[in-house]
Amino acid sequence: MSDNQSPLHQLILKPAKQLLDLKKYMRTRKAVRQGEELADFDDKELALKGLLSPWPFNIQETVYATLPTFIIIGFMNFLFGKPEITTQLTEETTQRDKIFNGIYESTLNFLDTFTIPIITTVAVLLIAWGSLKKKDTSPQKKKHAMHSYLYYDGAHGLVPQALIVLCIALLEWFQLRPSMGRAFPEEITIALAVLFYASSIYLVWLIGRKIPKRLFQKLGYSGRVKHFWNKSQPDDPPWSKYTLAVFLGGWPLVAVWVGIIFTISYCFAYVATELKILLV
Repeated sequence: MSDNQSPLHQLILKPAKQLLDLKKYMRTRKAVRQGEELADFDDKELALKGLLSPWPFNIQETVYATLPTFIIIGFMNFLFGKPEITTQLTEETTQRDKIFNGIYESTLNFLDTFTIPIITTVAVLLIAWGSLKKKDTSPQKKKHAMHSYLYYDGAHGLVPQALIVLCIALLEWFQLRPSMGRAFPEEITIALAVLFYASSIYLVWLIGRKIPKRLFQKLGYSGRVKHFWNKSQPDDPPWSKYTLAVFLGGWPLVAVWVGIIFTISYCFAYVATELKILLV
């Protein structure tokens, strides 16, 4: 039996390696929040310091932001079973609908696994474009801006993103179980809604003010917020361009991607269902 297949590896070494990744993430997060500019280091220097490079760091932040929700919702589903609405729909659907729904959901779930990587990649590329004036743009500066943003977002966005995901999941969970929702105090729903809006406002402030100020200063701009009544200065950052990039990388990008995966899933499920019925 190889080391990779041994009980020792499965029970001790593998979880220890995952814990090491978490330690690296927390160490990297602490360094960024304390003001270190890790985008200035190459991969070898980061490895020597026991720190993560920008993409793995940001990806791990996304995982840690969503992991508590998966655990909590999974545990609640285990305790209380399937949603009432889903159960009712299953009883009332025809055999053809069941085939279509099965293929559609499996295709959608498969494509949905690419949502976070694709949305993150495109959004970061847009941010890198929006954080530099046209005269200052170069491939090297775009790369530097992209890596800096990945560090800033991964260091500051963990808590609000985790709370937003958790609130949405819990509110949806109660919505799919009307009788269960009535069994819980109404204050729980109100508290979740308040926490969702508070976390969203804080996240908007992070993305709209705190992170870009530091990013602009890192790229050689002043970081000041210029209003229309202020006189322009040579070192003014491109706030308008950055705001446009954030807007395009938000709901419009999500809406386009959701439309794409829903359309592909529906078309594939329709064709596959028809073929399966013809062949049976």
